Amino acid sequence: MAILEKTIFILIAFLLITKVVNAQNKEAGSWSTLNAKATLNTKWSAYTEFQLRSLSFYDRFYYYELKGGVTWSFLPKYSFTIGTGLYNTFNEGEEYEHYSRQKEVRLWEQFIMDQKLSVVEIEHRYRAEQRFKGSFENRFRYRLNVSVPINKREITTNALYMAVFNELFFTDKQPHFSRNRFHAGVGYVFDENMSLQSGWLRQVDFNRDRTRRKNYFLLSVSYKM
Repeated sequence: MAILEKTIFILIAFLLITKVVNAQNKEAGSWSTLNAKATLNTKWSAYTEFQLRSLSFYDRFYYYELKGGVTWSFLPKYSFTIGTGLYNTFNEGEEYEHYSRQKEVRLWEQFIMDQKLSVVEIEHRYRAEQRFKGSFENRFRYRLNVSVPINKREITTNALYMAVFNELFFTDKQPHFSRNRFHAGVGYVFDENMSLQSGWLRQVDFNRDRTRRKNYFLLSVSYKM
């Protein structure tokens, strides 16, 4: 598919989902992700990702992160990644030139195991994070991701698919179960280099003083090189 056709498809999908989100929940925020993967050889690859989040629909931006890592695929369905990143949370509703509420550096180690049951693709992701944010904190995450092709038997070029994941967050401080993140949406694979996924994401934070819940419109673009 030509670059122009890809761009038109993304814009149409974006506009349609924008209308749905605005009709369902005017307070939904936006969650945008751009990631790229460079394959070095059959065993090694490099990865980078940028995220941008807002409290309203592409308005009142309050968070961004930039991270990257190196992955070792030691078996066909098993891989290990080590990475680092910068994470910045701003005062809610403030723009980036204003006071930063929290700057954070993380180191993280990740293990992924893939499964396939008929046409269903299942991914188990385990991640340990060392968080430096003035104080030090360990965090542990588990994400179960399920993808099902719609128009083909496999998620390959020109495949439309459904994707659902749920992720649990645990810390070494109270409350130990700190967050739950759920996503449901659809994706499309343009070719072996580019894919897009969009949908609804709900995040629940369990703090000592109160529990916070927030809905987001998720748009994720992935490139492979």
